[in-house]
Amino acid sequence: MEFVRLISDHQVVLGQIIDMKGEVIELTIHNPQKVQVNETWKCIFYHYQFETKILQKKGFRIFIYAPVELDLNKGERRTLPRLGCHTEGVVYARDSSGWWKVGTVQMIDFNIKGFGFATQCVLSDDETYRMDIRVQEKEITSQIQVRNKRTYPTFIRYGTEIVEIDKYNLEKLRESVLHIQLELFNDLEQR
Repeated sequence: MEFVRLISDHQVVLGQIIDMKGEVIELTIHNPQKVQVNETWKCIFYHYQFETKILQKKGFRIFIYAPVELDLNKGERRTLPRLGCHTEGVVYARDSSGWWKVGTVQMIDFNIKGFGFATQCVLSDDETYRMDIRVQEKEITSQIQVRNKRTYPTFIRYGTEIVEIDKYNLEKLRESVLHIQLELFNDLEQR
């Protein structure tokens, strides 16, 4: 069993970890009356100490935010799960005259570190591309690089890493990821 301590205004709440998905940690706590949604607490997990926010509360279960920079899942190749996403995106390449459209892509999955998509466009491993997508009614722009690819008879499946994203777009991407993760927890609970 893994535990975390939540500390705020001289109060301590002990929580047992039920599940960790991306930036969301699900906990069971014995005194739910001490915490409220949207409150900020200090969280201590092993040797990590970080500020967290209470995202959701359901009886004795709460969902808290854990910044991805902590890398709590050390040792795994992909530290964040990919979330399914069925929307189109547009990829642009850059030359001396600016950005130009390479083509459209069909998004397969994503997280805050990268995207998986299918396209008929041929992309280079050593090139930086701009990706524009729409997730959860949010337009998100980032710059990506190809990290892996698999060729099929009618399309190429790319795995990409975000190499540059501004604060505004990163916030929109994180909001989308957290929203989808909470929906997944809620769907699992109703089964």
